[in-house]
Formats: sequence, structure tokens, C-alpha cells
Amino acid sequence: MNTDNNKYKLWYFNIIENAKRRVLPENVYSEIHHIIPESIGGLNTLENKVVLSAREHYICHLLLPRFLKGAEKKKMEHALWLIVNTRDTKVNSRVYESLKSIRSKNMTGNSWNKGVPKTLEHKNKISKSKTGKPSSKKGKSYGHIPWNKGLKLTEEQKKKQNIKGLKSQWGKSKKHSSVTRAKISAARIRYLNSLNILGDTQT
Repeated sequence: MNTDNNKYKLWYFNIIENAKRRVLPENVYSEIHHIIPESIGGLNTLENKVVLSAREHYICHLLLPRFLKGAEKKKMEHALWLIVNTRDTKVNSRVYESLKSIRSKNMTGNSWNKGVPKTLEHKNKISKSKTGKPSSKKGKSYGHIPWNKGLKLTEEQKKKQNIKGLKSQWGKSKKHSSVTRAKISAARIRYLNSLNILGDTQT
């Protein structure tokens, strides 16, 4: 980890060491914490895990951005933002304002992890998550391939498609003659008269 040797680092590892030496009672809610977070290179091993109370876990994530540096600091600021906004974590207004300010600074004109090289595992996860999914472009296409290519339509769906196609052809670039327009207008007035909308209008 790229760190500053300050009091926050000391506090962080004091919490970790104390947690390693004790066993929480069964009735106390606990969470697993990666001592060196996976997003900054920590391993998902037993040696890199510790059982913390929810309060300790939150404090550890408050401390991490205060002694890490560079891209690792930004990643932990992002993780803390997610904890505050996706859990029932209660923070006071000053803490929230501080987090909001940091979040805004990191996101303005620059992604929180811009410039951070992606590992091969990360690239594979991104590729796997996109495999077989339609592109959001135009909502229904993936490149030049229709989103539903290869799917068999039911007879009812085929009929609907045919009717829709005919409707679009019937009205396409068609201009009515003056006689036809007069007939349409007269028919409309007769219909409105039948509903007593136009009162005494004569056809």
C-alpha cells in the first residue's frame, strides 16, 4: 500500500490488531473486513481478513482514505461513499458534506479510477459482464445485429408486425385531394354533431 505514516494509519492497525485478539459474542452483529482491501491489491485470504463490528468496520473505512495516497486513496474514498449511500449508515451533516465534496472533486472531469491500470482479472470480469448483452445504443441493437435476431416469433407477433408495416406504408407520403379533404371534414363535423359538441353546426 502507498501510505503516509500518520496517526490514522496507527489507529487503523490498532483496531485490526485488537480485533484479531478477541472473539465477538454471538449476539453482536459482525462483518468481514479485508485488512488490505481487494480493490488496491489485497488478497481474499484468511490472513487478510478480520471480523469487525459494524461500527469498527465503518471507522476503518473512514480511516483508510486518511493515510493512503494517490489512486489507492481515491478508491477508498469511493468505497466509503458507497458504504454511506448504500447502507443504513448514519453520518452527521459535517461528515456527509466532507464526503460529498471529496466525491465531487474526484468525479469532476475525471473518473475516480482514471489512469489506474486494470488487472487482467478486472478486464476479464468486464468482458464477461458484457457478453451476450445488447448495447444500450438505440435501445435495441448490439452493433449492427438486431437485439432479437434468431428468436422465433409467434403467429400473433408476426400478424402485429405485418399490420404495423402496412399502416406505415398506407399513410406514407400520401396527400389527399381537395375533394377527399372536404369529405373528411364533413364526416368529422357530422360525428361531432352527433355528440352535441358543435351545437347547431350545419353539414
